[in-house]
Amino acid sequence: MPHVDLSDYDWVFARYPASPDPQVGGPKIPEGCREDWKKWQYSSTGEGSLFGCESTYVDLDVFHGTVEDLEDFLGLEEPDPVPTLTELELALKEIAELKTRASKVLSALVEMAELL
Repeated sequence: MPHVDLSDYDWVFARYPASPDPQVGGPKIPEGCREDWKKWQYSSTGEGSLFGCESTYVDLDVFHGTVEDLEDFLGLEEPDPVPTLTELELALKEIAELKTRASKVLSALVEMAELL
């Protein structure tokens, strides 16, 4: 069997202890493997209805890292910030000013047309 270099890949473990506690510790890592795991599937028999699934059993996983690490791992980009009320109020004010200016221009055009 040829040697395959997996050193560039994140470790994902499926280890099912008898009484898993994902809040403490982590998966039992096989001897000789590096310890920097990213995802641990600690059960394949999670009760689906508790998680909004129709399936009887669902995988239960733990991600080893911060929320930012998880976003990077999944390739998620940071969403655009939601405009604050102040930004919306400024935009509405600008729109109102543009309407006023447009109304004045329209009035001037009507006056000019009447002169012709």
